[in-house]
Amino acid sequence: MTAPKRTTDGAGPAALRLAGVSRRFGGVTAVSQVTLDVAPGARHGIIGPNGAGKTTLFNVISGELGASEGRIDLFGKDITKLSPRHRVEMGLGRTYQITRTFGTLTVRENLTLAVNGLKKAKFSMLRSWKSYQAQADDVQELAERFDLKDRLNNLASDLSHGELRQLEVALAIALKPSLLLLDEPGAGLSPGERVGMRALLKGLPQDLTLVMIEHDMELVRDVVESIHVLHFGKVVAAGKTASIQSDERVREIYLGSGG
Repeated sequence: MTAPKRTTDGAGPAALRLAGVSRRFGGVTAVSQVTLDVAPGARHGIIGPNGAGKTTLFNVISGELGASEGRIDLFGKDITKLSPRHRVEMGLGRTYQITRTFGTLTVRENLTLAVNGLKKAKFSMLRSWKSYQAQADDVQELAERFDLKDRLNNLASDLSHGELRQLEVALAIALKPSLLLLDEPGAGLSPGERVGMRALLKGLPQDLTLVMIEHDMELVRDVVESIHVLHFGKVVAAGKTASIQSDERVREIYLGSGG
């Protein structure tokens, strides 16, 4: 699926639209009546202190958790009741706060599986890796784009934390999403690795819509254009990045939470 080009006139459907989305666990409301629109090609941030409901919201958007109420649209299509796999097939990609890669496989094998998943060819552990070489060019291109070409034959478990983050983003991009959810891509990175991640994210295709959860406000400022702030599962502020960073309510939330 090819992402629509970035628009500035508001024409066409939003890349992502949430209308009154909530998620409850028994008597606890983790996400409450969240409404937001993200334009095609936008770089949008979701911030808030620990426990604000950010990752739960991502889990609802990606389909790993069902919405207790509300509606989720992806490029004008209602995906509220769809399975995670169907959402991926419609162009939704995601990375996670804790990296999810196959540690016992090489970088090349991880990328090959991701590219092969896009081709919808049946995977079998009994099948020779040579039979997957039709995707070799795609794998090489991804490795070069994400600075992993010298690590293709290394096990994923042997990569540094920063390299694992690069691999995870590469795996998500291999599925050619129209919208990518990034769950704390800067988590656990050294200052040098964060510089690399910032460059990687800023270098992603301009027609790819990004929605990012992140605690590193420098990374947020450099990558995203607009922000929604969550606190106890509710949206308490929304706007352009610069205005949110100077918002007194947001400052009080972070200072008061110790986060």
